[in-house]
Formats: sequence, structure tokens, C-alpha cells
Amino acid sequence: MTKHDLMSTVFLPLMKNSVDKATRIEQVIRISKEIDVKEEQLQIQAMLNMLAEKFVKEQSRLSKIKEMLNMTKIGEMIREDKAIEIARKALREGADVAFIAKITDLGENAILSIQKELEEEKKSQAS
Repeated sequence: MTKHDLMSTVFLPLMKNSVDKATRIEQVIRISKEIDVKEEQLQIQAMLNMLAEKFVKEQSRLSKIKEMLNMTKIGEMIREDKAIEIARKALREGADVAFIAKITDLGENAILSIQKELEEEKKSQAS
């Protein structure tokens, strides 16, 4: 796909049509799964996620779109970002590394890396 094709695909849900935006976003999510270049696929799905959050007001439809996106690589990335955010908060509150790893499904090494980042942030703020 050319860059123009990619951008056209992403903005299909916003174009005037008799079909509602939520349905068009769902259709483009299905189309995006067929894109061979994973980086392009991720970019489109990330943009579709933002479009859905902005333009889909009906909660049940938004939930369905989020569920569709959760089954894609972008969904995996969003879940991982959320797990990292939870780990950071838990570490700030003094939670145990093994406990955090268990509740977030992140490995202990990942938790230790986050802990090290937090310690470095704290040091840089103190200076």
C-alpha cells in the first residue's frame, strides 16, 4: 500500500456515507488485519482506536470496537502499556516485585527495570 492508500483507509470512517461511523470503523479494522506490513497495520489500528474514542459515543458500540482492537497487535500493546502503568503505580506505593509481576503478567525482570527507571527519575528530580 502507498502512503496515500494508508491515509485514505484510515479516514474512510470519517467520510460522509449512509453507514454510521462505528460500522465503518469496524469495517476498516477488518480490512487492516489483511495489511501485510505490520508497522502499517499498527499505525492504522492505532489511528482507528483514536477515531473510535473521539467519534463513537454509544458505549456498547465503542466496547465492541475496543474488543475488536484488543484482538490485534495494537490491543496487545495497549494492554502492555496499561500493565506498565499499573506496575509503576504499585512500585511507587511499595508493592512487592513478585506480586506486581503476578497481577500485571509482566516478568520480574521487566518490573525490576521499571523500578530502576523510577529510582533514576527520583534521583534526577532531587538534583
